Amino acid sequence: MTKVEITSKRKGGNPGGACQVSNYSEEFSAYFKYCYGTHFSNGEASDFNAHNQPVYEAMTFELARRLGLKVPETYVLINKKRNVNFSGWENYDGKDPSGRDFYFVSRIINHPKRVEDDPREKQALEADIPYLNALLISDIIGTRQNYAFEENENGGRITYLDLGCSFVHAKEGYLRLFHKLRINSSKDFKRAMKKLAGKKVISANPERDKIIDLGSLVEEIGFLPISVLNPNGHLEPWNLISYEEIYEAQRHLAQGFLDALPKFRAAGYRV
Repeated sequence: MTKVEITSKRKGGNPGGACQVSNYSEEFSAYFKYCYGTHFSNGEASDFNAHNQPVYEAMTFELARRLGLKVPETYVLINKKRNVNFSGWENYDGKDPSGRDFYFVSRIINHPKRVEDDPREKQALEADIPYLNALLISDIIGTRQNYAFEENENGGRITYLDLGCSFVHAKEGYLRLFHKLRINSSKDFKRAMKKLAGKKVISANPERDKIIDLGSLVEEIGFLPISVLNPNGHLEPWNLISYEEIYEAQRHLAQGFLDALPKFRAAGYRV
């Protein structure tokens, strides 16, 4: 059985918080979060499901890794058998988080104390902006607790602690369609993928001289290896969510990549 001991009040804009995860032979500090509803406006249609939001966020983190951004280890905690034991929530005036299929879990990492107005941090953030734009998550830049800066011999790198979800936003436990999707039909999607064909960018990771094919990344989104707990291992999105959800995520990602192409080119990241 996996045990989650909650050790703080809610952190951020969604249900969850700091916790201690005991998972078979391993124990580690983490943050967890989940969603419980949708706030879609009248006329907004979507196949996204609030209960699957942890999977969407895990996919976003894996996409960030593929693009070379630095992020902590993340997981989807599976509770379909209702065998995850939550404790400690009553100490923080919270609600019992039990009873959901999935929870998003992110390991807490140690990072240096932030120095105010560090020009190297600003430079590192600016270097990553095209990648954040491509993933539709550049809004995190205004919230400093979402990332940490660590200096190195090349100036420094950003570790993104909280990315949210690329395809659909979550706030106060509710999904919201933050980005207007312009790729609505299969014909639109085919046209978008044709435009993305052959478009490649350099990895954001300066330590790995890697070329990323954007069109292939969109096509492969359903096969991303998602780390899971309870049981431990890796599953693909196809094993966790529906085809309709994956297809909607693909259309959002294709749109984000196409919109970001000029920014990649201007920054010198296009190949």
